[in-house]
Amino acid sequence: MSDLLTTTYTDHRGIEHEAVQLTWAHVEHILGRRHRHTAEDDAILTAAIRAMHALAWIDTAMVAETRHGWYLVGPAVPAPA
Repeated sequence: MSDLLTTTYTDHRGIEHEAVQLTWAHVEHILGRRHRHTAEDDAILTAAIRAMHALAWIDTAMVAETRHGWYLVGPAVPAPA
C-alpha cells in the first residue's frame, strides 16, 4: 500500500501529532468514489487503516482533511527534552 504514509500532522495550535495520511487518490480507491466528507466515509477509511496498520491510538484518533489528503491524527509528538 504505497499511498499509506505514516507522518505528523500539525494542528491549528502548532502542535505536531502522530498521523497516518491517505492521498485523495487512495481514498477514492478504498471508497470506490470521491470522499463525501461524512462520518460514514471516515469510518470506512479508519477500518481500512486498522486492517493495514496496527496503531495503539486508532480508536481515539481524530480526522483531518487537507488538500494533500485525509489524515487519521493521533497523540501529540513528545517535545524533545
